[in-house]
Amino acid sequence: MLNPDLINMDQGFGVRARNMRKDVLSTFTQAYKLKTLQEGAVVREWPKGFSVWYEDSTQEIGYSLLQSYAKDPSREMTFELFDAAEDARLVAQGLAPVNNKEPNAVDKVLKGGLDFFTGLSRM
Repeated sequence: MLNPDLINMDQGFGVRARNMRKDVLSTFTQAYKLKTLQEGAVVREWPKGFSVWYEDSTQEIGYSLLQSYAKDPSREMTFELFDAAEDARLVAQGLAPVNNKEPNAVDKVLKGGLDFFTGLSRM
């Protein structure tokens, strides 16, 4: 077998092959992406950036644009946007009370723990 770039193969072929695959894939640009989720979708149409859409039956196209990004948004960012959109929808329909009061320290700690376990369960 020829090794023209004199790559050290002491690490093992599997490790080297994964690294070579990662190096080759990093040279490509993702031109299109459609990731459907229960609450909406993440879309990329090159040369535009990424956009997060929320399923909304009141809109003519069935979705409303939540946010646009230059890079692919993380799973956490996407779910936070969906949660905020759902809260806004419930408030607009009068189904959820508007809470203008600042939560106390105990509520913040409990909410942080709940958010952590909710995010962990979505993985």
